[in-house]
Amino acid sequence: MKKGIIIILGFLVLFYIVCYAFSKGDTNYKQYAKSLVELLNEFEKIQVIEKELQVNEGDYKAVLRKDVDATNKFVEKNRGKWKETTEGLKEVEKEGSKSRWSDDALFCVCIGYSIILNWGAEIDSENPIPTVNKYIQNYQDTKLESWTKKKFGRIFWDKFSKIASAEVSEKNNINALLSLFKGSYYLKQKRYKEAIDGYRSATQFAPESMLEKQAQVQIEMIEKLKNR
Repeated sequence: MKKGIIIILGFLVLFYIVCYAFSKGDTNYKQYAKSLVELLNEFEKIQVIEKELQVNEGDYKAVLRKDVDATNKFVEKNRGKWKETTEGLKEVEKEGSKSRWSDDALFCVCIGYSIILNWGAEIDSENPIPTVNKYIQNYQDTKLESWTKKKFGRIFWDKFSKIASAEVSEKNNINALLSLFKGSYYLKQKRYKEAIDGYRSATQFAPESMLEKQAQVQIEMIEKLKNR
């Protein structure tokens, strides 16, 4: 009888430990995800300014940019919070199969990169490409948790859903978007070959989609730049 009670107690303790571990993982992930959304919401409020840049003689191109002074103030104010948030999410991702949030955590970091760095805000000195590649190459056929989609709804998911292709998986749509980011990242550095590779990957992940069309436009533009 006593032996049976001891066994039952042992199972209860083990059950409690497992539940506590998962609960702690949920708390950590949601805390960092909320922090990232706060940063993205604040960044979104910075005014977008349209400037005309001369491409060739008599040929001008409209370019959208965030207000430089406001962007610099945002970076100065939030660099520490950004670092704490992204590093926290990367720690959650390292838990792998122990956490149902591991793929969502890496997704969050990548989306943070794609939104903030795309506007030229130098909030992170770390090269984002290895992190983006890790998400693209891993977690095949994964689907984001509904909590994540809801939390990132207004700032990202609602807009993304309108351009995502219904013909490919959720993961491949995200892969295509992140490949566009890779192309843009390399284009800013005038690394045209890597930029084209990024854009071509986008066309392969989501063929015959709005994402593919955007990638094709960028590829054609780069080819013109290379032939000048």
